[in-house]
Amino acid sequence: MEEKIAELTRFLTGVLENGIRLDSKTLDFIESSFAASTSCEVEEVLKNSDSNDMPVLEELLLFPDDTLRDGAEAILMKHEWDSHDAEILTGCLVNQEVIIEFPDDAKIKFVPSDDGITRFVERLNISRKIDKNLKLSARNLLSEKIAAKFLALIRGCDVEIIDQRADFFCRFVDISQGWNIEWDKGREFFEAVSFLLSIAGEIKSQESTYDLLSRKKQKLIEALNKAEKQRQMLEKGTIEALLMQRAVIMSIDEENTRRQISIIDRVCLAMFGRTETTLPPILETDSRTMGML
Repeated sequence: MEEKIAELTRFLTGVLENGIRLDSKTLDFIESSFAASTSCEVEEVLKNSDSNDMPVLEELLLFPDDTLRDGAEAILMKHEWDSHDAEILTGCLVNQEVIIEFPDDAKIKFVPSDDGITRFVERLNISRKIDKNLKLSARNLLSEKIAAKFLALIRGCDVEIIDQRADFFCRFVDISQGWNIEWDKGREFFEAVSFLLSIAGEIKSQESTYDLLSRKKQKLIEALNKAEKQRQMLEKGTIEALLMQRAVIMSIDEENTRRQISIIDRVCLAMFGRTETTLPPILETDSRTMGML
């Protein structure tokens, strides 16, 4: 066995043996979906291999979280990987015992099915090719922890970051050197990465990306202004009256929307030396929470 596979196997085995801890939200979902609210009830579902619920629950429990992905990426980014490596890794993890920890500190142990382990490895996307220049930029310009987290996000993106997209993110990594991206202060950097990855499928070239970001900014400003106008209307009437007028009641995360506008401005200024200033201004609003906002 190659050392890179042995190293990744040791890491994943350690995570599975040390225990995957469920949070209360996950447990609430399990209770509503599988009618299992306690460790004993969850264990019973996992034992019933003939049940349709078992593979679904198994996949949920083994779904790699961000911490696992970041830790795996610290190993993945040092080597080249292919589908054959994924097959070998899957074979190494078959029959591996897994510990699940519950919010009340109860624990259960189970051995996932072969299919469950296969899906677990597939979720890691280890055979996905990461652009060599992008990987090199991340490793050379970012700290090891930041680079691993960044490349884990790239690996997990719905679209492949190649060609013009890879060039764009190489440039982004380069200009991000002016940002404060210490591990404990990197929120803005990773919010920007997540936002840019969410529109990665629309990135065609660096030149056209400015127009793309400007259009996104315009839509975000329009959403904020519509929400503000709706708040003002609700102050003068009731939600029932608005519905009678066939008004569409918006639901918007105002804080997140403003953060995305800020991200667009910062990225545009850093990468293109300008940001769109001809858009309609954002209407003033107070700090109150309105209706369904």
